[in-house]
Formats: sequence, C-alpha cells, structure tokens
Amino acid sequence: MAELDSPRDIRLYPNRRLYDPVVARYVKYDDLMALVRDGIAFTIKDTARGKDQTHKVLTDLIIRAELGAGSSGEQAFNKGFLLELIRLSATEKAPLAAEFLNHTIKTLLLMEREEAAVLADADVR
Repeated sequence: MAELDSPRDIRLYPNRRLYDPVVARYVKYDDLMALVRDGIAFTIKDTARGKDQTHKVLTDLIIRAELGAGSSGEQAFNKGFLLELIRLSATEKAPLAAEFLNHTIKTLLLMEREEAAVLADADVR
C-alpha cells in the first residue's frame, strides 16, 4: 500500500488509548506496526495537551519489536550497537550520527527496491 499524501491523524487519549478515525475504532500497537509496514504515514496527537507524540510511539514500537524478537534471536540491534547509540546520543555528534543512520537506511531501502525490480524483470523474461 502506498503512503498517503497527508498522514493519518491518530488520537492519543489520556487513558493511553489510541483512536484511528479512518477505521473508526481504537487501535493497538500491532495495528500501528501494520501501518508502518504498509507504508502508511501517520501522526499521533495527544488530545489532552495537543502535543505530537509520534516520535515517542515510534520509539515504543521499536522497543516492542526488539523485545518480541528476543527469544528468536532476530533482534535488529545488538547490545554493542545500542550501547554506542546511547553514548553517541549524549555527545555533540548525535545529529551527525542520526543523519548518517537516516542516509544508510534510505540507501538500504533503495538497494532493496532496485533488487526487487531486477528480480521482477528476470521473472518476466
């Protein structure tokens, strides 16, 4: 599914429940993870203070994914990486590290799309 032109607005209520007006129901973190995987952009706004909580919720999704992968050994981030990331975040190099990681992820995704296109082209022949 393609990313929408404008992000879906999801409301975070004081009881920590998330409401998605597009589907007209309360959603769970698994639903948000599905939106991320499907490439659907969203923002999460705290209804009590009007504050954007998207970053916090995305961080929670990463933590949940990492903890859920613990028993299978399929964690995306090993202990050493996490320790270095924490150390870097406390320095003046944090913005540079964030920019580097963003660029690296975008490059990886581009390579993945190109590989999929080559494979799809090979299947057509």
